[in-house]
Parts: sequence; structure tokens; C-alpha cells
Amino acid sequence: MSGDGKENAMIRGSSDQLGIVQLCYSGHIAVRVRGVATGQLYQFSQMQPSQWVDRMDAPPLLQTPLFRELECQ
Repeated sequence: MSGDGKENAMIRGSSDQLGIVQLCYSGHIAVRVRGVATGQLYQFSQMQPSQWVDRMDAPPLLQTPLFRELECQ
């Protein structure tokens, strides 16, 4: 991996084209949530706190204090 950030930009560009964002869950119990826009089921837990989520499903999740959007690293 180079230090110039080209890989990070490529990942961000790809996720933008696919219409997905990576969300991190900070809760203590496992949850399953259904995306309001797509109906997709997402599972989050302390063992798997980050998931790729359809960009249309993300806004309602991000309105809660349990989710935040991750930057690709």
C-alpha cells in the first residue's frame, strides 16, 4: 500500500459508485435492522460492528446515537 492515499480514494470512489456506505455500530447487544428504503436486513454486534449499508438505508440509522459512518482506511 502506498502512502499517497490512492487506494483510499479508489475505495471511496468504488463505494460511491455502488451506492454503499460503511457504518459502525457502538451498541452492546446484537441487533438486526431492516433498511427502510431497500428492505435489506443488516446485522450488527460487538463482534461485527461495521457493515456495508445501502446509501438509501443509512440516513435513519445515522440519526441514532448507535451508528456512525466510517471512513475507508
